[in-house]
Amino acid sequence: MADAQAKIRRVMNTSPAHRPRFGQDWPADELESLSACPLCGGPDATVAAQGVEDWSFRAAPGRWTYWRCAGCEGLFLNPRPKREHIGHAYTRYYTHDAGASSSDPETGLKARLRSEAWAVGWGADVAPRLQLPRLLHPLLKPFARKLYPGFVVASLASLPRGKFLDVGCGNGRYLGFAARMGFFVQGIDPDPAAVAAVRAKGLPCERGGFDELDALPSGFQVVLASHTLEHAHDPMQALQRLLNRLAPGGSLILALPNAQSPVFEAFGCHWRGLEAPRHIAIPARQWLMQRLQSQGLRVTPAAVNRPYTWAESEAIAQTQGRAAPPPLASPEPDLIECLVQKI
Repeated sequence: MADAQAKIRRVMNTSPAHRPRFGQDWPADELESLSACPLCGGPDATVAAQGVEDWSFRAAPGRWTYWRCAGCEGLFLNPRPKREHIGHAYTRYYTHDAGASSSDPETGLKARLRSEAWAVGWGADVAPRLQLPRLLHPLLKPFARKLYPGFVVASLASLPRGKFLDVGCGNGRYLGFAARMGFFVQGIDPDPAAVAAVRAKGLPCERGGFDELDALPSGFQVVLASHTLEHAHDPMQALQRLLNRLAPGGSLILALPNAQSPVFEAFGCHWRGLEAPRHIAIPARQWLMQRLQSQGLRVTPAAVNRPYTWAESEAIAQTQGRAAPPPLASPEPDLIECLVQKI
């Protein structure tokens, strides 16, 4: 929790140098209002969270309102920045971080120990490893199972190797993991600084967003959309474009906030999953899974359920003078994490 608080305070103490600025109103002529839910098209909604600010990054001005759709139970921003102006919200964003430097690559002793634990405990063979004798694996497995590699890496470990596309690849962390697991990787990201960081690591990356996906070839065995779909102005069109890049029998690894998250229920407007105004539409897990299944797709949810956003939500709440609520016991996941497969 202390690390999350320090991150929030560090960002809050940095003054953005661009226009528009955090703490000011977003220019009214750069906003658009919606008459229907951007997820399901339903006309009825009620206010779910008001006065939401960009407390995580201080990259965007404005105080924002999220609405709960009466039809699909998703959350959506209304009003929201127009497509041509949303870029102002991304100038101080984590995709600009180049990640591991050349002096501290993902090949040191710590990384090798981690990769060995992932391989023994979860079957995630990420090179390089220590390559301990297999006779030791039964002894190590109970300990290795405690080091969860995360949904994305665990999913990659379960899939056949082939062409891999990471949409919204950021600094290329998952591209690097996939390449070291034997995939033929390709990244795409709208942030030019992120593209430069990925290419500096020797990984292929194009600049673009969901609108540019149609220009890429199809036939990817695996497409990853990790915390990207909630950024789309038209999320269902974006989701279809992701699915269109898949080869027959291919798999989409999908991860994003869950509008039904118990952490949102606990923290409300201070939930880390909102991240206004970049998170434009956040679907409800049950509705999204049913919609995917109705298209004849096989949907497998993550086996591990953790309150991923709790610590950062608590840090945000405390910076706003609010005491943290007691943890909620709920079977509903904080995030939507699922493997979507064409069958």
